[in-house]
Amino acid sequence: MSSMDEIRATFFEECTELLEQLEGGLLRLEAGEQDADTVDAVFRAVHSIKGGAGAFHLTALISFSHEFETALDGLRSGSVEIDAVVVATLLRASDRLGDLVAKAIEGEEGDATIPDDLAELAARASAGSAEEDVDFGLADLPPLDDAFEVTPLDLNMFEEDGDAPDAPTAPRSKAGGYWEIQFEPLPDLFSSGNEPLYLFRALHVMGRLEPRLIESDLPPLEELDPSQPRVRWIIDLYPSAPDLTETEIESVFEFAQDLCVITMTYREPEVPDPDPAPSAEAEAPETPDSAELTADPEPTPPAPEPPPQRPAAQDSKPAAPAPAGPKGGLSATIRVDLDRIDRLVNLVGELVICQAMLSQSVLKDGLGSNSDSASGLDDLQQLTRDIQDSVMAIRAQPVRSLFQRMTRIVREAAQMTGKDVRLETEGESTEIDKTVVERLSDPLTHMIRNSIDHGVESPADRIAAGKPATGTVRLSARQQSDRVVIEITDDGKGIDRERVRARAIERGLIPADRPLEPAEIDRLLFLPGFSTAASISNLSGRGVGMDVVQRAIRDLNGTIATHSEPGKGCTFSISLPLTLAILDGMIVRSAQQRMVVPLAAIVETQTMDSARIEPISPMRSVVMLQDRFVPLLDLAEGMGFAAPAQIDRRADDDSALLFVKPDDLDAYALRVDAIEAQRQVVIKGLGDSFGRVPCVSAATILGDGQVALIVDPGGLALASDAIRGPAAFEGHLS
Repeated sequence: MSSMDEIRATFFEECTELLEQLEGGLLRLEAGEQDADTVDAVFRAVHSIKGGAGAFHLTALISFSHEFETALDGLRSGSVEIDAVVVATLLRASDRLGDLVAKAIEGEEGDATIPDDLAELAARASAGSAEEDVDFGLADLPPLDDAFEVTPLDLNMFEEDGDAPDAPTAPRSKAGGYWEIQFEPLPDLFSSGNEPLYLFRALHVMGRLEPRLIESDLPPLEELDPSQPRVRWIIDLYPSAPDLTETEIESVFEFAQDLCVITMTYREPEVPDPDPAPSAEAEAPETPDSAELTADPEPTPPAPEPPPQRPAAQDSKPAAPAPAGPKGGLSATIRVDLDRIDRLVNLVGELVICQAMLSQSVLKDGLGSNSDSASGLDDLQQLTRDIQDSVMAIRAQPVRSLFQRMTRIVREAAQMTGKDVRLETEGESTEIDKTVVERLSDPLTHMIRNSIDHGVESPADRIAAGKPATGTVRLSARQQSDRVVIEITDDGKGIDRERVRARAIERGLIPADRPLEPAEIDRLLFLPGFSTAASISNLSGRGVGMDVVQRAIRDLNGTIATHSEPGKGCTFSISLPLTLAILDGMIVRSAQQRMVVPLAAIVETQTMDSARIEPISPMRSVVMLQDRFVPLLDLAEGMGFAAPAQIDRRADDDSALLFVKPDDLDAYALRVDAIEAQRQVVIKGLGDSFGRVPCVSAATILGDGQVALIVDPGGLALASDAIRGPAAFEGHLS
């Protein structure tokens, strides 16, 4: 990859982050946080995208973001009042900008047509910005020859209280220092769609500006080449934050740094005389010089300020921050290629396997638990676990970006159905593996669309039912043990179970005479080809959706459960592992096969001789779990390693029961020949060549080098006739 391709890839990565910041800022505006900082953050995000697009000549992106930027500038200047209509327009523009970025990533231009509502908003902003009254020095140019009838150029950058200073020749004394910035635009800056106006306004966010025009080298009018800009400025920036750094200022010019010449120098504050001279009336002797000074109405220009006494290596930079940590308590970050992290994760996985093999070897050699080797291995195991946790944390990222993407889905689905729906989010800072976040987008999209289309009622129906006209879809995330639970909840009418059952019978998915519990009816929604929609629409009706959702969740080693109350709404709960690389599991043996059962699914263990087991048929039994009976299944039978007639059901010294509870099913018991150990294992995918294997989620390598299958408790239950579930109806699929 060439250096330019790397820069382009970096730009698009930053575009993703900037679009998230843009969406988050607009949502805060919609929620009522209409402060200047939020508006400035939104403006900077669009401006940064436009600046980078200009560097790569992405004309469609430049054109649209320029109009978007103009509209946002009206919010900054106050010429456009922020209301619900304005925010809705900006949110639609944000969606359109995201589409254009996606097209640019694919190497396409995209449609840069400006929507009418955005064009109208930009026109209002432009009309308001014409009133601004800060002068950047061009009005002080000598008047041109009257024969040309040229109106002097006046660049008004900001709104200030009172008149702006007329080309100040020196900065006023300040309690703190200031930055002197020399800015010279190059011809390519204008041809690529950038404007100094917006660069300066972005700079203005950091503090008060005192600009002055450099006009000493302007050529005579008859020698002026319009294609070669000769305008330069010196801008004194008095920062609102005393610890403003050169890097933060450079970020304003980040995507225009090759299109202009920027020189920055930090100036120390003027230090007043610690022993000021007494007043002339009280103590100063009357001298000719002092009398002349008092009588002179024009103050004598101050002596030139001595150069600041700063370290030679940092003449143009602020003092280095204290080593205690980054300013403001913010953590420093570094951008790392994801492939490098994946390689590190794989190496740590191999380290885990190697450590397990060493432990196995020590046991085989008969070394006691109190030996130096065993003690050292215990330390190595703890250290390996700490390294694992740290590496897994590197891949973890908040679900905030995923949740923000869903706001667009809610808006579009609400518009298509004619309903008024708002999205509420909770737990956006919950972290999960990056791969899981990326692969959750499609399932969440399906479920949110279904909630709006099938769950939330129309405004008229909601009012008739005594509900607010605006429906609510709530998206929440929380960490529960070593898993993350994501819930999609709506306050609609809930699942119409009678209609679901009738529709399943009509489509031949279940026999008409089969009684079903409410939970079993809810699980019918996940059968292939099932839909309750009366007609096909852009959102639903084709019978493709919830079965795809369930398959995608299972591919992530997750489970999905449903809870619904008629008239009150419905909740879909997704349980996912924190990472797809490491698993805490119970190593068991059944029919001479060693397997791993996920520890998170095990709720209790019992020995066979202490368990209360009741037969209900020659080949089927139930066992008491706390205060109720649950089905009993032999692990070897469920996995297909042995036929039911071959299973020796007599209890022996090592046999045990594992009570497992998949999130979307009831608890049941697994009989195993022996429990060998509780270990953390490295997940190894079965690969595309195996496809989806029932009852198996993945595989792992044990400490002795043998391969063991990782059991999928939910899939095992659905594939077994001993435990009722949607799989029991598969023989009736049409």
